[in-house]
Parts: sequence; C-alpha cells; structure tokens
Amino acid sequence: MRVADVVAALDREEALSEALPDELADAATAGKSLPRRLGKALSRRAETRFPNGLVLARAGRGHGDVTLWVVRGAAP
Repeated sequence: MRVADVVAALDREEALSEALPDELADAATAGKSLPRRLGKALSRRAETRFPNGLVLARAGRGHGDVTLWVVRGAAP
C-alpha cells in the first residue's frame, strides 16, 4: 500500500482518521504535507513489532519509485 492510498482512505474512514497520532492529525487539519509526514513516520517505524503482534514493513518499490508498505500478522 502506498502512503497516498492511506491518505485517501483517511477521507473515507472515520475510524482510521481518529486513529492517527496527534502529530499527524494536526498536519492533516492544518493543511500541511500529510503524505510526506506520514511517509517519514512510517519509515521511522519500519520493521517495528507492535504490542498486538503486527509488524509494519516495507514491501518494495512501486511505480514512480515510491515505497510500498505492508502490515504483517504475528508469526505463529
């Protein structure tokens, strides 16, 4: 998934929008570059295993050399 896909989903999914950390929510409402900030935030957390067992990982490069992201489930 591209950051642009996440940003587009924020407009459609209220629950996703409400789950944004404050620093990103502020960027979204202030008209600042949310895609750039979100991309940098994801990069800082790449390969992080969260308490619920999910892992945020890079999934390669997409068209236009953008980073693709995936959330993997916990290994059994």
